[in-house]
Amino acid sequence: MGLLESLLQKLRSHPKRIIFPEGCDPRIIQAARQIATRRCGIPILLGERKKIKENAHRLDIRLDDIRLLDHTRGDDHELFLPILNGLPAYAHLSDQEKRQILFDRHTFAALQLASGEADALVGGATQTTSSSLRSLFRAIPMQPALRTASSMLILH
Repeated sequence: MGLLESLLQKLRSHPKRIIFPEGCDPRIIQAARQIATRRCGIPILLGERKKIKENAHRLDIRLDDIRLLDHTRGDDHELFLPILNGLPAYAHLSDQEKRQILFDRHTFAALQLASGEADALVGGATQTTSSSLRSLFRAIPMQPALRTASSMLILH
């Protein structure tokens, strides 16, 4: 059994909530549909609902079993403010600046992961790896004993 099939089998046994900060991107919508169809996770597409729905409709992709989460609405912002207050990377910011930061989709997705609202984050479709990781490292600091981080790209 190959790596991808082994991963899919494990995910089917224990599906995870996977947040995609680039949820409006057509490739991400297609990937989310495959994850939902294969029942190996619960995709969470982050972005403006209207745009996600328009792109899905244009691609003839169903959005059932896919959660849409609009980071611009502010529904979860109050949940994330205490988390931001405890993070050194944001200590120098005013409360207003912290509220503004929550409108950044990559920061919002990283905080979804940090708070346990999501189990995994998949990003980097529209930006560089270093940009994708920057928000993660601010929200989820590396363990003190670790000096390097790594990412993985799987092409199928």
